[in-house]
Amino acid sequence: MTDATLPAAVPLRLPPRSAYATPSSKSSKSTQRLKSSLTYYPIRPFTPLHVCMKDLTADIFHGRSQWGRCGCKAFRTLRAMSDALLIGGFHAVQAALDDGAEKPRQIWLLDSRQDERARRILAAAQTHQVPVARLGRGELDLKCPGLRHQGVVAELAPQPFVGEDALYRPATPERLLLALDGVQDPHNLGACLRTAEAAGVDAVIIPRDRSASLTAVARKSAAGSAERLPVIAVTNLSRTLERLQTLGYWITGLAGEATVSVFDADFRGPTVLVMGAEGEGMRRLTREHCDHLVKIPMVGKVESLNVSVATAVCLFEVVRQRSRR
Repeated sequence: MTDATLPAAVPLRLPPRSAYATPSSKSSKSTQRLKSSLTYYPIRPFTPLHVCMKDLTADIFHGRSQWGRCGCKAFRTLRAMSDALLIGGFHAVQAALDDGAEKPRQIWLLDSRQDERARRILAAAQTHQVPVARLGRGELDLKCPGLRHQGVVAELAPQPFVGEDALYRPATPERLLLALDGVQDPHNLGACLRTAEAAGVDAVIIPRDRSASLTAVARKSAAGSAERLPVIAVTNLSRTLERLQTLGYWITGLAGEATVSVFDADFRGPTVLVMGAEGEGMRRLTREHCDHLVKIPMVGKVESLNVSVATAVCLFEVVRQRSRR
């Protein structure tokens, strides 16, 4: 096979320029332009499947893949995978079986797993008539590259976010919403969902753009909470907060420059707790729509906490205050 038979390129995050071969004088002009370009990563049709999978891991699970035309087996497989949602980990798969509105289409289980957790997955799958296949470690790794699946992977139909109208309910005193203003790391998003469910949050609000989404990584980090807790993606977070204010909610944002401690704030009414993104915090418009700004007091030299840790501190302060009523 010659260089001239390279397939159409697929736009991806780029490897070092040194990874490109020097164009041959016999190659076509279009191929030479392709190999010298820094915006395309040419993959040969005979590239092993696992190599393509490894290169595409981050883009698949963070929703950034843009498929081009390619004839290799890896890309045909990945195109089919892009039409489904793959989740891994026993907590996430068990929650999808027990609590998910849509049950998995298919489950793959590591052939060496014969323990109690595997038996619970098999029993639940049989109850809901979900087919289960046993695979070896290598085959299972290819199902969800880069994900620590613990020996179980499930395929679900693409699941839309809960409709925004579900937010606009009467602001009763026990209502508690969590808004995440641009959290980028899916691990942090999953951890926030797990904490939110434990603290009794009614729904989690995230921006539709410039935010981590409910990827396989986020769902595994959530340990099943993503299937039990409504997650609502909104087009304009500031406008959503403004509308919630008109319904009677108090908007409280966490900001390092605030003067009031989170332990001195009053969370006993209908509350929306707003957490900013990693490093940058809340955006200006989001901050302007907050009724109160609070901070977590720091004793040591550390200036800030991880967003999922800060979320846990604030949410359980809400739980503490409300449990004393």
